[in-house]
Amino acid sequence: MYQKKVSIGKYSYTYYYHNAKIKGKVRNICLAADAAQAKEKLRKIREQAKRKGKPIGQILEKLLASQRKKRKINKSLAITG
Repeated sequence: MYQKKVSIGKYSYTYYYHNAKIKGKVRNICLAADAAQAKEKLRKIREQAKRKGKPIGQILEKLLASQRKKRKINKSLAITG
């Protein structure tokens, strides 16, 4: 898990991320802005990967795909609703 500090104008933000290989490319996965939450999310992802016997990248790939699908649904509802 890594920490990144970003400054935009007079504001600065900190977030925590982890690297994972997804479809042959290394991707940065943002976990949370809070260190405790980020550690907890990473622990759950690692437990799930160990339980299923798969690399972390495959677990994160499915998680990201489901998040993208939810965003598409929410955007389509906002446009039509």
